[in-house]
Amino acid sequence: MAASVKARSAFEFNAPEPLFEAHTHEPLTAEEFFTYDVSADGQRFLINANSEQTDARPVDIILNWTSQLKR
Repeated sequence: MAASVKARSAFEFNAPEPLFEAHTHEPLTAEEFFTYDVSADGQRFLINANSEQTDARPVDIILNWTSQLKR
């Protein structure tokens, strides 16, 4: 949500409006309460959201990858 603000003798706020729609999952634990983060400059959002993509490829996780650098 975003609302414009005017600072005069007192603060004036317009009604908040949604910036975008995001379908986030329900948090499973207290640590997952915030399912998003905002960049330091406030220009980007990282959102842990549900995907409607059904043909997603699996993720490969490589453990101990630093051992391959010594070769």
